[in-house]
Amino acid sequence: MASPAPTKTAKKHHSRLNNPFPRAVPAAAIRGGDAAPRLTFAPTSKLADAHDFPVGTRFRLRWDPTLGGEVSLSRVSSGADARRRMWETVPGAAFLSAASAATEADECRGSFALRDGRARLVPHRQHVEKIRAFYRCDADDAGNGDDLLRGAAFQASDATRFPVLVITGLVSATRASASASCCCCCGLRARRRAARPALSARYWVLLEEKSDTQVAFSVKIGDYQWTCAHADPSKPPAASTTTAASTPRAHRPSLRLRLAARVQRTGSKKTRLPRRPGSREELSALLPPAERAAEEEEARPEEFNRVFLTYASCGDERFYGFGEQFSRMEFKGRRVPVLVQEQGIGRGDQPITFAANLVSYRVENDSDNEYLPAPSNLKKVEAWSAKCELTATVIVVSTCATVSCACVLAVLYTSSTSAYPLREGKRRRKRNLNDFLLLTKLTNVLKNYEQGFNADAGGNWSTTYAPSPFYMTSKMRSLYLEGYDYSIFDLTKPDRVQIQIYGNSVQGRILDGDSPTELLTSYTESTGRPPVLPKWITSGAVVGMQGGTDAVRSVWKQLQDYDVPISAFWLQDWVGQRKTAIGSQLWWNWEVDDAHYNGWKDLVSDLRSRGIRTMTYCNPCLVPMDEKPSTRRHLFEEAKKLGILVRDEAGEPYMMPNTAFDVAMLDFTNPAARAWFKDILRGMADDGVAGWMADFGEGLPLDARLHSGEDPVAAHNRYPELWARVNREFADEWAAGHGHADGDGDGLVFFVRSGFRESSRWAMLFWEGDQMVSWQANDGIKSSVVGLLSGGVSGFPLNHSDAGGYCTVDLPLLRYRRSEELLLRWMELNAFTVVFRTHEGNKPGSNCQFYSNSRTLAHFARCAKIYKAWEFYRIQLVKEAAETGLPVARHLFLHYPGDKRVQALTYQQFLVGTEMLVVPVLDKGRSAVTAYFPAGAGAWRHVWTGDEYGGGGGGVGHRARERRTAHGGVESEVEARVGYPAVFVRAGSPVGDRFVSNLRDLKVL
Repeated sequence: MASPAPTKTAKKHHSRLNNPFPRAVPAAAIRGGDAAPRLTFAPTSKLADAHDFPVGTRFRLRWDPTLGGEVSLSRVSSGADARRRMWETVPGAAFLSAASAATEADECRGSFALRDGRARLVPHRQHVEKIRAFYRCDADDAGNGDDLLRGAAFQASDATRFPVLVITGLVSATRASASASCCCCCGLRARRRAARPALSARYWVLLEEKSDTQVAFSVKIGDYQWTCAHADPSKPPAASTTTAASTPRAHRPSLRLRLAARVQRTGSKKTRLPRRPGSREELSALLPPAERAAEEEEARPEEFNRVFLTYASCGDERFYGFGEQFSRMEFKGRRVPVLVQEQGIGRGDQPITFAANLVSYRVENDSDNEYLPAPSNLKKVEAWSAKCELTATVIVVSTCATVSCACVLAVLYTSSTSAYPLREGKRRRKRNLNDFLLLTKLTNVLKNYEQGFNADAGGNWSTTYAPSPFYMTSKMRSLYLEGYDYSIFDLTKPDRVQIQIYGNSVQGRILDGDSPTELLTSYTESTGRPPVLPKWITSGAVVGMQGGTDAVRSVWKQLQDYDVPISAFWLQDWVGQRKTAIGSQLWWNWEVDDAHYNGWKDLVSDLRSRGIRTMTYCNPCLVPMDEKPSTRRHLFEEAKKLGILVRDEAGEPYMMPNTAFDVAMLDFTNPAARAWFKDILRGMADDGVAGWMADFGEGLPLDARLHSGEDPVAAHNRYPELWARVNREFADEWAAGHGHADGDGDGLVFFVRSGFRESSRWAMLFWEGDQMVSWQANDGIKSSVVGLLSGGVSGFPLNHSDAGGYCTVDLPLLRYRRSEELLLRWMELNAFTVVFRTHEGNKPGSNCQFYSNSRTLAHFARCAKIYKAWEFYRIQLVKEAAETGLPVARHLFLHYPGDKRVQALTYQQFLVGTEMLVVPVLDKGRSAVTAYFPAGAGAWRHVWTGDEYGGGGGGVGHRARERRTAHGGVESEVEARVGYPAVFVRAGSPVGDRFVSNLRDLKVL
């Protein structure tokens, strides 16, 4: 297939009081039932009877013509039991269909939304012509024989496991509207028969055994034919219905992009696209014949740009995975988009999400905006609300530093007790209309928000830095897509799954396993696993702080007084701080600021002499450094001169808005950019830096121009992997040059937040990004647990969060500040993740810090020692993650998949490996938790009291609080005072015994 043409975009500047664009999962132009039309086959062919076809040596595909036709894929069982179906289609429904639709996109500082625009062609039918197994001898003779292998683009190798299977036939689509004009010569008759197929194409579905547990599938579509609404898709179109002009044009995916941020470029002009007065057909009738022909050619879909896979599910089947998700563990009943982006601020928790969604804009040069929340404009809003008999509260929210969503947010919450008061008199009609439109706009914002269509800086339940087109189910079924095209997994219907792919081909794999751990091991075997971490990163607390050399030395002294085990100091402001309209932020020019960190090399050396490493911060973006004195290297200017920055349509560096300044992004599809950035990292390592946060990676614009020439929409999902790969390649090259092996004491470590399917192949470690400093479910301490566990189920086995959260809001009417209790509980939680790291947050002065007082210092020391006590087990689990892909922190579903209560768990509790169970306190003011012990798990021993739970043990004082559930497990209320989190070890486990012994040695128990 030819490479896609450059994306056509239409830009729209961000309005100040906006109806947030629907980013959750907007309604599809082609709905579920329409996307799975009927399946047909020739009743007189060989497909009239049921057949079994081999796929490799371990799998079989069965064709069953009853009930309209269906196919199913099963593992060949060696026993007498029946085959278990790994994948099966819905009887009588197309399992493959195709369509054509316009694509619309919204973009705002790392937040994105892709959706269907006007549907041009909708699926009509899938016809199955032939199913055939090919052996090696067939592949060797393919040049002289059947065209099926060539059509499926199959390439045999010595590793191919024959036989491979090819399914072929035709897919057809009809025009989306009966009013659409025919592109050929049939006029009114064609319009009356618009329900008949207008475009058909041949498809090839290739199935190939890739391993003992995986079957690869690929879908190719080609040989397009315009049928002019007459031909049956099961028959070749008549010669009279096709002309030379009916040959489809080269694929040109259309993308209308609405940029919701103000992008300022030298010499650029704001343009407003005129609104179309009518439909394309109405306009076409007014054009001269030559221009009308060109218009009709433009109206004709080039080829299919949507592919749908539809197959069977069960009403009680539960779906897990889809990458690092923050609001849900299980997704049955949802439409799940797979698009890398900012997670958002609030993600549905109120009131912060509504505030973030309503207004998101830049501060500078906006004094002329009517709804800028300056004092004069607040008066305007108050006057307007009084005039309308409404109440209005205006809240200005300021974020800072590395939050790439909004820098200023405003919210108007309106309520009315009476109808809108219309003025009387002709002279006031115009003003009445303006006021009514503004009120309507606010009403629509609220209505759309209530329906879940929220976006912009606020995010929603589906927004995540690291999605993945992968799932596993409670029925032990699992599938993932390869490639990077945008996709949506529709799980809203009880009897089926439907995947919509924004492209015209599909590749993926169907996995086989008898347990979730087997499925996850199979999945990570092909997508990649992280390396064994250097032992220093997991040996103690990673102290995250800012402030310069003197501040670091002062806190270090305090930690020594409390005997805190420390592995590293993470200093994100090593590059210096810049003052902007929203506060203090970092200079994105990756070199040490000697004025801020005077004696940098001495500080690094002094820490290293005590066994403590120094970690820093970088990201793939650069900023002009004209305003900063004493800059040694102007990295932005260097990269611009070398031509290694992401470009815009004009070929200039693409300047993207970030909080209060614009940034450029490195183009890592260019080998020169990768080599250049490795040199930057080498400079850090040569100064003694042992690790760094590799931030961002989720913000590649959807209309960017790349060195590789690839489609920027697909490259958008691939960019996080490219970013992690650059960092990993340097870390490996540095280790090889210094004689370090995986897991030894002196290797480099970096951690990322953005990711996609194969990020674990390159990323050494994940962190979960920017949670709110709150107790809320969608963005706060609870969501950090969900992200930890969902990422673990999705092949991201080494993950952690900022202890205490990050995003802080500190305003008179809206405050999200880290309380002491939240910080203490979050530290208890993170003491049981692979890395125990603190963060001051984006407004350190508004947050409680681990060094705030003697209580927080003592608690931090206690949690660091708890973390130290299971270091021996952590080393074992990190090695297991590198070998099998199993996470350190695990959802109970991985080991107790049949327990219905376990299937419904989200953030309530989790396993550390298989030998420890943690039930964290995640609600304000709580001093007890409800713990659930699954049936068949045996007894669990409470670390602090020694009482046994769940196995019929006789611990004193707790038996009366145990309840046997309908699922067979035991539920119990357990005390969990601050400093004594509810932690259990498996009774009789050597790991548990050693953990408890280490706690005593460290004087914690």
